[in-house]
Amino acid sequence: MEIIEQDSTALVSLIQDKLAQIDTLLHDQPEAASGERDLLSEVRVATQDFLDAVQSSATEATTDTVARGQVNSSQAYSDFWSAVSQDLNALYAATDKLGIALKDQYNYAMADLQNLLLQLKIANAGVANYELYSKMREKNERRFVENYNDYSKIELNSSLLGDTQCNVDTIEGIATLGILSTTITRQDDVDSITTSPTTSNGTTYGDTGLIDIVNSNDLRLFEYELTSTSRRQYVLTLDFVVKFKTPRVINHIRIVPNNFGTKTWPKITALDISTDGLSAENVRATLLGDSTDETSFILAPYASNYAGEGRYSFAPQSVQFVHITIRQTDPYYDTARNLYRWAIGLKNIEIAGIEYAATSEVVSAPLAVRRGIDQVAVDSEDLPPVTYDEDNAISSLGQVLHDISVDGGMSWKTVQQQYITGAAYPEVLNVNNVISQASPTAANSIVTPLEATSLRHRLRLKRISGNIGNDLANYFSPVVRKTTIKVITKEAL
Repeated sequence: MEIIEQDSTALVSLIQDKLAQIDTLLHDQPEAASGERDLLSEVRVATQDFLDAVQSSATEATTDTVARGQVNSSQAYSDFWSAVSQDLNALYAATDKLGIALKDQYNYAMADLQNLLLQLKIANAGVANYELYSKMREKNERRFVENYNDYSKIELNSSLLGDTQCNVDTIEGIATLGILSTTITRQDDVDSITTSPTTSNGTTYGDTGLIDIVNSNDLRLFEYELTSTSRRQYVLTLDFVVKFKTPRVINHIRIVPNNFGTKTWPKITALDISTDGLSAENVRATLLGDSTDETSFILAPYASNYAGEGRYSFAPQSVQFVHITIRQTDPYYDTARNLYRWAIGLKNIEIAGIEYAATSEVVSAPLAVRRGIDQVAVDSEDLPPVTYDEDNAISSLGQVLHDISVDGGMSWKTVQQQYITGAAYPEVLNVNNVISQASPTAANSIVTPLEATSLRHRLRLKRISGNIGNDLANYFSPVVRKTTIKVITKEAL
């Protein structure tokens, strides 16, 4: 009988301990629902009432048994405590299940909350993608712009190159496929150079003719002038056509001028090519450089960035005629002849066909940021222009690819353009952030063991020769005029 009573007392203690443990678990967790804590309080009160009732019943039963003189009848006393023990065992089992259920419910709620928070972070990071799409600069954004006007952001002959190096023309500000060879038109290849009598209004000065400066390397100077004893509003125009003996594939024209001290430099107002001499195509329409920049047609150092040269690369054509018009609006005073002179001077006319490699690449120098890199996007101005078929990009002539590395060039991720309803948006690479950690194997995720604080950009160009005429294929190159690398750092996140 004493053993049963002791067992019952121990069960009461275990139940009270179990309720206290559940109470501590829930009250120590600020995230726990108030409803769960209220439920536990009600269970504790009900359980305590039951335990109090059991103890009261046991006391009354014992007193009543003694009063009736049945002290020596232990069977009834033993049966009573056996029943109490069974009830307490059932209560303990129920309490234990309640504790497990409450903990499971709490863990499930916390897991659901963490998943919700993760989805919120991912959504927030996704919103940050649109910040990269925008033209607005964020306070934690660093932009690296490559206009290809110098080599400051390019690592020439890099050990990371896996292909022919791209040609970076710092004068025109473009990156093309690597140059394999250049065929320059010689004077012997020219049938004639004809100056238009109706649109040209000056005269040749000296013995040097236009034919003499075709691919000229002897510093000869062709001079074309208009003179007057008074400073009037004259415009000197030189309009001429170069005719080849046979059609030639060309994609580059270089014009080297001479300035006689005027404030205004000569300007090219027409640069056309033709197969028959009748219908002409404006070179500007297929210019690889910025065709909207009027200063590129002014033969001045500040405009061409190279001693006043005009350098024009364009889509290849098989032609027999090249039409050029140059104008000068400002005279200078010729003291030797005591008159005002409008003059156009030319030192060299170079017409060439440049053949390019089929594929090429160029690697940037390391581009460092102060804080860890969170996201990267690349935007560029490419030629040939990309056309769109619904949401798909179509470029049948060439391909331009941009790769990013945050580990010094050991591994690369290609940044693909995203095409949405006919418009192009840069893909965003996620670097060691909540999105890349949630999907580390995704195509736009980069996960590194250490924080990334620098990156490299690799530009890859490819010609799709099968879609270009056989006689023109080697003369064609996709072109990049400008590349902008946008980096979002972790400093403001």
